[in-house]
Amino acid sequence: MENSILIKSREKNAYFISIIAMVLFFANSILNILISNIIYPTLVLKNAFLANDIVNLIIGIPVFAIVFILSVRKIQQWQLCLSGVMLFIMYNQIVYSISIHIFVNKIINIIILVTCIVAYVSIFKAIDHTAVKQKFALHFSNKIYSIIIIILGLLFITKASSVIINNFIGIKTVSLPDLAVSFADIFICIIWFLAGVLLLKKNKFGYSSIIGIYFQSSLLFLCLIGYLIIKPICANIKFEIIDSIVIWIMSLVCFVPYIILMTKKQISDK
Repeated sequence: MENSILIKSREKNAYFISIIAMVLFFANSILNILISNIIYPTLVLKNAFLANDIVNLIIGIPVFAIVFILSVRKIQQWQLCLSGVMLFIMYNQIVYSISIHIFVNKIINIIILVTCIVAYVSIFKAIDHTAVKQKFALHFSNKIYSIIIIILGLLFITKASSVIINNFIGIKTVSLPDLAVSFADIFICIIWFLAGVLLLKKNKFGYSSIIGIYFQSSLLFLCLIGYLIIKPICANIKFEIIDSIVIWIMSLVCFVPYIILMTKKQISDK
């Protein structure tokens, strides 16, 4: 068992709020599936979200469980992944909070979002950032990983901004779920960009956040692939082979760096 990179006095609080956020997230996904006709009264909403709820449960539960268990066991890379779990939930909850019209469910989504933000801040405050930089900076080049995430962040921010602007000036109207995804993309990718810049500058917060960022981006791509597979079953539409291939190729940009980071020599006090 490795030495924890979480400050002991703040560790339990970070884990406690994180597990609450995860339980609420999965409970909400189950509720959405069980009463989908009420939560998603229109075909547009149902087609957009039902498959996503299923994917969040199928992929999310085992992945989150692995991260949490290994984090509690003080395996340091996995402790740094915990912030990525919160970013993943935040991304989803931003989309749901904007898109869902049912008042009670909207409030539930906002509560989960706020809980997740609090958990993310708690995790970040619990990390011994100086120790992470001192111990982890020796094992990878900051430039490669920072440039990749900066470029990805800028690309998605530009794309999402274009969708929002074109929608509001009437050039190309999109559905509310698509618009919500664009707002979520901007929010999350600003965090990606800032983390990348901090890492490029060899700032301690950059080292602390980069594994979580790559975890979240990889999980987003993995769930998107799952979504493209399950959506045709839920919505009775054609499976988009070309889109799936493109997403698979794009996902490698996140998967490969993440796997390399996770298989690096464990941080140690030696």
